[in-house]
Amino acid sequence: MSLCSGATAGSTVKYSPVSNESMCGLGRVVGIMFLTKEDPKALIKGSRDPLGIQPIWYSLGRHIIANLTTQSNSVRGFTILLLGRFLAKRLIEDKLIEEQSAVDVFLHTEQIGAYVRHLKHGVDNDIRGIDRVRERCDRTTRKIPINAGPEGKILSDQKLYGLWGLFSSPARVSGLIEEGSFGTTPAAHDFIEQNYWPHLEGIYRLLSDFVRDGGFLNSARPDPVFEAFSEILPEHFSNAERDFYGNYLRDGVFVSPNPLTHQRLLVQLMLEHTPLHGPLGRSEFVMLREQAREKDETLHKRLDQIVRAEAVFALAMVVFECLLSRDGHSIQDVGRMLRTRWGSDIPNINARVNADLLSEIDHTYSDSEVVVIFDRCQKAMLEGRFGDAIETLIAWNALIQARRGAAPWVRIASHGKLEVRYRNPERILPPADELPHLWRYGYFLSSLQNIIRQLNLEAA
Repeated sequence: MSLCSGATAGSTVKYSPVSNESMCGLGRVVGIMFLTKEDPKALIKGSRDPLGIQPIWYSLGRHIIANLTTQSNSVRGFTILLLGRFLAKRLIEDKLIEEQSAVDVFLHTEQIGAYVRHLKHGVDNDIRGIDRVRERCDRTTRKIPINAGPEGKILSDQKLYGLWGLFSSPARVSGLIEEGSFGTTPAAHDFIEQNYWPHLEGIYRLLSDFVRDGGFLNSARPDPVFEAFSEILPEHFSNAERDFYGNYLRDGVFVSPNPLTHQRLLVQLMLEHTPLHGPLGRSEFVMLREQAREKDETLHKRLDQIVRAEAVFALAMVVFECLLSRDGHSIQDVGRMLRTRWGSDIPNINARVNADLLSEIDHTYSDSEVVVIFDRCQKAMLEGRFGDAIETLIAWNALIQARRGAAPWVRIASHGKLEVRYRNPERILPPADELPHLWRYGYFLSSLQNIIRQLNLEAA
């Protein structure tokens, strides 16, 4: 009998970017995950959250990291966001553009920043739209188009999938930009004027024309705009930048409406006990939980909830994805296969101490059915009752899909066999010795890890 799979140890799943604030985990998350259009090229097969886990892990993650999202993981991305909004507001105030042109100014600024970072500072990741940036730079560095049209955009929908769409919400929550404004908060405005404006003031007339109308960037000869942005966007940070971005992004000191008092402690624990490079999985979360035990009761509790929740979520998704390649098989057949592969001693799940976790799920969904079905699933997996776990997962998916007004991905047909409507390719299940290390979701910790690492870079 062939085997099927879900995630392997320490694996993560990437999701299509979503621009709605609540969908980025910056508000209470309920219901359908995708409220904005999806980019078919960005969507990974099987990433549409068949068990509705995203809202729960977003809610749990928001308790430990108040301001970042899975996508907002670049300090220089925030620098360009602030510059673009600052310039748009200044051009409006100077009556050089109308408000309806502000987004184009921003998109032009984002494009300039991306090309400068790639060409001048050798950045080959950490740039939204790097594929198009690299492709155009490979063709020429003398006449790079900067415009808001198809020939200039660095993403299929740069407004939605670029910095404007994905960094504005976390910047707003962090206290860097205001609601309904093209500019920035007064504190961010002052920071830009003190640290970045001196590089731009002497070329403002040239720059204002460029970001307003677009044009061509030329890095092959002295170009005042290219050189000015090069001075502003190196990979290392000045002391003033470290303090500013450290307070606003890393530590969340000015999060609105209420900063998390333990986020700064979480940062310190990460610096002391987790790597600044590489994936963060179960062992790192457990380490942080144990280190927080004596230092901050709230942080310890929240990390403990995540560790317990992920023990269920990661395994649940592995089993459910297995079902998607078992069309025509019986539940008993699949259950026996899982028992043969894993035995009946499932690690990490302890359903008897999860009352607070069930309360969190209830708060996220406001639906007792979701709570009941999660509890039933974790108890079945804890006891190695895979047939019951499979039936529960099928019911779980049907419940979530019904909330979305959609059909379930898999159901039990009248003859007792699985009828799969959204099939996965057949792969190998993780072996039993990998089960203790399964980890599926990020809880925003990887974004915080990236912010910490970038701010710790020393000048070359």
